[in-house]
Amino acid sequence: MSWEQMLDRFLGWSKLYGNALSESRFQLGFTVLAALALAAWGAWMLDRPARVERLARLTRRKTFIVGLFLVAAGLLLVRAWQLLWIGDDAFISFRYVDNFVSGHGLVFNPGERVEGYTNFLWVMVLSAFAALGLPIPETSVVLNLLFTGLHVLVMILLLWEHDPLVRMGKPFLPITPFLVGFNHAFLSFSTSGLETALGACLVTTGFYFALKPVGFRNGLLAGLALILGTMTRPDYSLFYIAMAAAIAYDAWRTAPGEPKGALHRFLSPEMRRAALGYVLPFFLLYLPYFIWRWNYYGYFYPNTYYAKMAYDSYWSQGVLYLVAFLFGDNFWIAGLWWAGALWLSRRRAELRRLNAFAVLASALVAIYTMKVGGDFMYGRFFAPLAPLVLLSLETSLKAAFTDKAFEWPKNFVSMSKRAFFAIGLSAFLAGWLVLPFKLISPGNVENYISDESSFYHLYRFHHPIIENNLFFLSHEIKKAFADFEEKPVIASNATGMITYYSKQSVIDFHGLTDEHIAHQPYEAPRGRPGHERKADWDYLRKRNTYIIYTYADASPYPGYENLTGIYFSNMKINTVTYRADILKRLSKNERIKFRYTDFPGYLDRYILEMPDKSIEDIEKDLIFMKDFYFEHNPDPARLQAIQSHLTQRRVKLFFKSEAP
Repeated sequence: MSWEQMLDRFLGWSKLYGNALSESRFQLGFTVLAALALAAWGAWMLDRPARVERLARLTRRKTFIVGLFLVAAGLLLVRAWQLLWIGDDAFISFRYVDNFVSGHGLVFNPGERVEGYTNFLWVMVLSAFAALGLPIPETSVVLNLLFTGLHVLVMILLLWEHDPLVRMGKPFLPITPFLVGFNHAFLSFSTSGLETALGACLVTTGFYFALKPVGFRNGLLAGLALILGTMTRPDYSLFYIAMAAAIAYDAWRTAPGEPKGALHRFLSPEMRRAALGYVLPFFLLYLPYFIWRWNYYGYFYPNTYYAKMAYDSYWSQGVLYLVAFLFGDNFWIAGLWWAGALWLSRRRAELRRLNAFAVLASALVAIYTMKVGGDFMYGRFFAPLAPLVLLSLETSLKAAFTDKAFEWPKNFVSMSKRAFFAIGLSAFLAGWLVLPFKLISPGNVENYISDESSFYHLYRFHHPIIENNLFFLSHEIKKAFADFEEKPVIASNATGMITYYSKQSVIDFHGLTDEHIAHQPYEAPRGRPGHERKADWDYLRKRNTYIIYTYADASPYPGYENLTGIYFSNMKINTVTYRADILKRLSKNERIKFRYTDFPGYLDRYILEMPDKSIEDIEKDLIFMKDFYFEHNPDPARLQAIQSHLTQRRVKLFFKSEAP
């Protein structure tokens, strides 16, 4: 995508955003009224110290904190359940789990060692439950919700220990655990069957332990959580790097001004012990795992790295992906708000490590994401950042509000006036963040990005039913080939559900789980991330591929799809060759509704119509007939009939049947 195209698409989104805001006038008006009411209540409370003290005592009780967690987690999980979905990509991991538990190894297709997944820890967690006989799809959703709930708990604990108002003896009223559930990127991956909920929880857990006093134990726990996050997704290593840099920055700023003081601080016993604890998980856990996977799969990077061309820069699409996240959830409001809060609280040393990590992590993730072109799933790469930014924003705002050294305007000297201003503005901006607006409309792919939760809604949880044709096609294929000892090879651009439910070998049309396709040269213009590579037809033929399923109805025989297509309950897929033995068996299968084109019958009609066709059209048709039918089906009578007609027109048949 050129930068000019990117600018055009950005302008198109700007118009959509403006229209959405104009349609949200009522909600914005209500937000203003609610903000004023909350601001008035806050100012009224601060003018009554006794009431504030009673409220503070109430909010410091364990029962209140437990209740707070239950309410925040409950609200978030209810909203996540309403959005319940399992994406097709999740079934790729399920396939690896299924094969691993069945004794085939960590492979997608038995006998092919291809690393078509990047969520090793998630695959191992699911494998543990699958080994106990639990169903993988349902288990993945339960674990998604469990880790989302644990994530809420970690956020509450972090705020309890670092909330500037709590340190002053004021009431504990956390905002982030309630507000984060309105970020669609975070919310949508609270189910999905993917690893995002686990990875995001581990990142915030590492954040929590890294903010504790410097020492071996806390360094070890922080490093362990962030290394486990890296083993959940390789790009989460950016959080591990960001935290190390944030701790170093905090140590440098805490040390006396001269260079010797900073060096002394870095070499102090507690810093050495903390550093040892932080790096131990890398050497004892991650490094052995990395050496094993490199030896097992044979490549330094996962196969998806090559399939998605992560080595190439795709800045124009990456910028669009970032813009979609910032404006799709109104998160740009949080970004501006956060920048102001960071500046207002810049003198607060106790928040230095917290804010440094949030800033560094956000910068690294944003730069990396823009460089690789983002993802086709809306917000997935940024989902772990939402709680980090909001936690930093909340603590910084509260710190600025209570900072006695900050020079407030004369009209805001009293705490009640500060409260009215701060609470009112914060409530208004928070209300703006929760506006029900999506830049990516459900069920559509816009600028190569889609809200995947709108494509794979989970209609029924137990014995899952997913509202997507791919789900129903997968089950039809399973029933169709259940009795085949040698199942035909399938190629598809959406391989997860098909291979998981059918238990057949599937070639990933885009190369995510196929070594050959992932490593073949790519010279075409960049397109939708993860969907750019295409299998070449010669390779599919060499692999004896029989069925091809793609959303774009791709076929090796353009213009002849009506002849190559077969139908399962009116769901069409294309075939590479005409296999009479397979088609006859399928047509007799009473468990499926199946239909196809009788190609010999078509040839009989075609031969009768040949006198009315031009030589050019006949030659074109014969190329198709040769590859699709005659090379695989002995049919000398029809071949002779075609030759007889061509002889009358003084044209020689350019091929002979090579069918056995």
